[in-house]
Amino acid sequence: MAPRDEAMLVHMLHTALPLRRRPDRPAHPRGAGVGVELPSQPRELEIGSGEILREGDRVALLGYGTGVGKALEAAEILAESGSRRPSPTRALPSR
Repeated sequence: MAPRDEAMLVHMLHTALPLRRRPDRPAHPRGAGVGVELPSQPRELEIGSGEILREGDRVALLGYGTGVGKALEAAEILAESGSRRPSPTRALPSR
């Protein structure tokens, strides 16, 4: 388990601690948190599950742990540039 933010860490700890199996311990992210509000009541998470945070129709972005924030940032950039999408027949410039 790798939390995307402080709130998810609370839920993951609530889920993992009763299991008492070493592989079920969440990773503790280094550095400062994102700054989200902590839940007043933790909830149990379904082991092995994920969640869809944003719907789209052309691109799938997957994030794990703190990479979720990067995926959401990329989704926002793609949404803002939606009208400037390259044609499927036009090659993209190399970087």
